[in-house]
Amino acid sequence: MKVLILDSGILINLSMNGLLYILEELKKVSKVKILITKDVKYETIDRPINIPKFELGALRIQNLINLN
Repeated sequence: MKVLILDSGILINLSMNGLLYILEELKKVSKVKILITKDVKYETIDRPINIPKFELGALRIQNLINLN
């Protein structure tokens, strides 16, 4: 199994530009597992989910990670 470890920068960038579907397609095509650290989860999901301006992006990233 292939594993892709992502940092917060790429997740935030893809989310803000509406391109998270690229990672979903990558998972379908190559059966890759996407992993993030606890710190990346905090920076991309836990902290911004309570800020209205960033909540939608955090929910999108959370959905992508939960699909794993």
